[in-house]
Amino acid sequence: MLIAFALIVLAGLYPQVDGQSPGKQGLGKWKPGPNVAQELARLEHDGRQLFRSFREGKIAQSRVMRELARVSATQESLRAWSFENHSDEVPELVVVVDPDEFLLVFPRGVKHLPGKLVAGQIYASTPGSSKQWQYLGQRQASGMRLAVFRYASSEATVSSQHQN
Repeated sequence: MLIAFALIVLAGLYPQVDGQSPGKQGLGKWKPGPNVAQELARLEHDGRQLFRSFREGKIAQSRVMRELARVSATQESLRAWSFENHSDEVPELVVVVDPDEFLLVFPRGVKHLPGKLVAGQIYASTPGSSKQWQYLGQRQASGMRLAVFRYASSEATVSSQHQN
């Protein structure tokens, strides 16, 4: 049973590339720059540490599944961001797993947001705030739906870049 769980977890750490989409096909062959590669290696190490802690009985299975899903979504989002923007910059990403975690991005709640978030759009952290987050979209990992945000500060043109 532990071996089957390990295979499922490790498969989740390495997202499969869909061969149907030309953009994703290029992403599969693309090699990141040194900064992004270093961050991806750090994330992979974090994932292995999480699994090791689970195997040693230090963390529960539900927690390891949630955190490994977060690591996987972060890796996938970082690769996609770097590929799409031809950048070796490592953006500040937040992956929201549980609805309560939206408070990490929107500390005063989400009532000021529209009913449905649009990928590529930038949203204020709080009403009238200059601190802003770009919604990068949802990811699926280990059967969980995750929301991914990138810290955008006071950028105003990012949302139009992703609509091209």
